[in-house]
Amino acid sequence: MNRLLIVDDVAIIVDSLFELMDELPGLELECYKAYSAPEALALLERIRIDIVLTDIKMPEMDGLELLDRIRRRWPRCKVVFLTSYNEFEYAKRAIASGGFDYLLKTEDDDKIVGAVRRAAEALREEEKMAHSIEYARRQLETYRPTLQREFFRELLQGRWTEEERLAERLEELGSPLAADEPLHLLIGRIDERPPDERYADRTLLPLSIQRIVAEMAGDRLTFFCAAVRFL
Repeated sequence: MNRLLIVDDVAIIVDSLFELMDELPGLELECYKAYSAPEALALLERIRIDIVLTDIKMPEMDGLELLDRIRRRWPRCKVVFLTSYNEFEYAKRAIASGGFDYLLKTEDDDKIVGAVRRAAEALREEEKMAHSIEYARRQLETYRPTLQREFFRELLQGRWTEEERLAERLEELGSPLAADEPLHLLIGRIDERPPDERYADRTLLPLSIQRIVAEMAGDRLTFFCAAVRFL
């Protein structure tokens, strides 16, 4: 459910829009109202608001300042301005500054409802994108050790020679190494394993070796360990 705040210094406009939006079918909204920009900002300090439907010219504060204050508090909030004919250029500047849309105060209810619906849809799409990015980040963390092993295999084979690309790849893989700093290679090999070794032991042994190296290096070295298997 999205929270909608309606702001105007004309009470009858606020109240009629509140009644329209509060009973809107097919769009779940929790509606709030304010009769001035300071009253709106006081409410915004206490409650996360998703969509603001506001007059663009009010006595205490203009639309650009209100938009700036809203975006500083709630960056994802969608602000839709209500304007008169002679405020069009002003409204366009507000949109260029990050407003979502602007409408004439004389527009019919369908146009206003449509703008609020588009704002709600934009919020849904942004949320889906944020979930996708977070899922990709978790997947990267899951597969990071494998990606690191493959990268260092390629590095040892001399397949990364451009410093700029190497620096970018090291950052992607979360490596503390720097592409423009000297690199000392320490290679260890496990020659023998117990015949009754369990899979868990096989997995934990390289981690144990890495821990020993970390304790020996202390704060003297920036190091990075990766288990690489060569066939």
